[in-house]
Amino acid sequence: MTRPLDSFPRIAVVDDDPRMRRALELTLGRHGYETLLFESAEAFLERSSAMLPIAGLLLDLHLPGKSGLDVLRGLRKTHRTFPIIMLTAETDVAIEDEALLSGATAFLAKGS
Repeated sequence: MTRPLDSFPRIAVVDDDPRMRRALELTLGRHGYETLLFESAEAFLERSSAMLPIAGLLLDLHLPGKSGLDVLRGLRKTHRTFPIIMLTAETDVAIEDEALLSGATAFLAKGS
């Protein structure tokens, strides 16, 4: 038995790397998630109110324009319930701590 498409949990992915977005889309899709892909924080924020609720957000720390950390802080002021997982290609314990203290559910390093 299959579920209607609109009943699949949705995960938003915000990452400026198209290969990373595609890899996450394929991986999440195999696990039954619908993915909403965005190349920038601004693109995500323009549509975020129309697509909520979502099951979670995978958010790159370093984005062109507004940073992932800025998006995280803004979202946590109004949306406290869904998980936000920060992604980064570099490891910096101070930034990781700042993200977690700002409301990130987890902080994951991207593989090279």
